[in-house]
Amino acid sequence: MKGGNKLMAKSKYFYSEAEQKRMNKLICQRIRDDIPIQDYAASRGFQLERKGKYYQIIGEKNHSDFSSVMINSETNRYKHYSVDNKPRSVIDFVMEVDGCDQATAINTLKPLIDTYDLEAAMTKEKKHVHKAEKQTSELTLPERADTSRNVYAYLTKTRQINKDIVDHFIYNGNLYQDNHNNCVFVRYDRQGNPTFCSKRGTNTYKRFMWEHPANDYNHCFFIDNGADTLIVNEAIIDTMSVMSIMQDCGRQINDYSYLNLSGTPKWEATVNILRENPLIKNVILACDNDDAGFTAMNNIRESIKKEFPNVNTTDFLPKTENDWNAQLQFNREHGISTSVYLKSSPEQLLSFAQDGSQSRHIIEHSNILEFEKAGGGF
Repeated sequence: MKGGNKLMAKSKYFYSEAEQKRMNKLICQRIRDDIPIQDYAASRGFQLERKGKYYQIIGEKNHSDFSSVMINSETNRYKHYSVDNKPRSVIDFVMEVDGCDQATAINTLKPLIDTYDLEAAMTKEKKHVHKAEKQTSELTLPERADTSRNVYAYLTKTRQINKDIVDHFIYNGNLYQDNHNNCVFVRYDRQGNPTFCSKRGTNTYKRFMWEHPANDYNHCFFIDNGADTLIVNEAIIDTMSVMSIMQDCGRQINDYSYLNLSGTPKWEATVNILRENPLIKNVILACDNDDAGFTAMNNIRESIKKEFPNVNTTDFLPKTENDWNAQLQFNREHGISTSVYLKSSPEQLLSFAQDGSQSRHIIEHSNILEFEKAGGGF
């Protein structure tokens, strides 16, 4: 191989300009297709968390926030959602990380592939895996334990979710406990086949999260109640938290459908759900109160505006905390009722937290309509 490379090096100057351009194009394509972005990112010190066929970058690098980067291992492309929704290659990744131009990025990546054998580069056939291609791996569910004790303790005591909500999930088969005491969340399609499975550890001192590699991220964790209103959250525990808040205010949770995105980069699942469920006329965007949540909600809002002009969208954000479960715990800890929470400003809520007695006289004057007004159409 080395001898062949030397021969190619001696003869390369005999290629015409058109041939050289064609070979350079093939080299760039080889770089884009043959160098896994997740492997290169890991080699540069980025921490990655796998979520099915996706890899998400955790934390910050070079003073730029890369936490909204989601890498698709099948297409070998990534999207930097806090920047835009454009698919990018490993060349773009180097340009972003190093702040360099395309030529410099290509020269950085060249040594990582066998591009010096130009004839091989020209003749090698690539098999592209498209994003829409159906996954072949089977979704098998973790073994079920004989008890749900740890699940109930974790969700009702640690997470402060209403027991009725936990009962509801277990009764409908969307939740059970595995033999390692984890919460197992399962979503089924209309034929009763599992399409999405994730785990959440119940040990409050050791964080554990897992998602099945065969998950259907085109629809994520969709709870279809045939309703005309869809509530969108980032995580399943946030969905259960919003359900608890609604239930506390007298709302019927089955009057709404729910979508847990399992992370903001998968916001496109919302659009897929709307395409397949024309009865939905209202979408409540209840993502986290942070930059990633704002980006996801904006992407959803803009997509709905273009494709579903008759569907209404409303933002419903936690007021004093980053996510809905943290907000639920805040309200529980400080004795703030749902009706008081909905009609109060963040400043008032923080004041109530310091002096709980201030909130008690307001509770009597609140009513069920406050939830509908503050919740934007619930």
